[in-house]
Amino acid sequence: MQTQLISSTSFYFTCNDSEICLDLDAISHISKYGNEVVIYTSATSFRTKHKIKDLQVQLPENLFFRIHRSHIISLKYLDGYKRRRVRINGDYLPVSINSKLRLITELKKRVDQSFRFYDSTNQNNCYETPMGTFLFAHAD
Repeated sequence: MQTQLISSTSFYFTCNDSEICLDLDAISHISKYGNEVVIYTSATSFRTKHKIKDLQVQLPENLFFRIHRSHIISLKYLDGYKRRRVRINGDYLPVSINSKLRLITELKKRVDQSFRFYDSTNQNNCYETPMGTFLFAHAD
């Protein structure tokens, strides 16, 4: 069983003695259940005998995040986060205590890259938050 990343957008693995090629954008999450690993897309899922650790090293770190010893998520499909659980494509997955802070830090970095925050206490049309008044401006 050899897993290989052939290009930066395609992911190849073995499933039931067949080579499967998936577009990385199609993978929503990967979960380990006993001796099997399930690779999920929005349309279907694939069971494989690969180790989740071996699959993780093949995935780009800027697109995927290990939230638990049994779960890797695509940050693209992250629908929400609450109380150490994430929602991916309608599925709720646990976030380990060790991964919680790293995940929050990664999400904050992504927000900071997408938005700049301005202290705008004297501006009109500002957002009131418990942390103060802010004007959201999309970073170009």
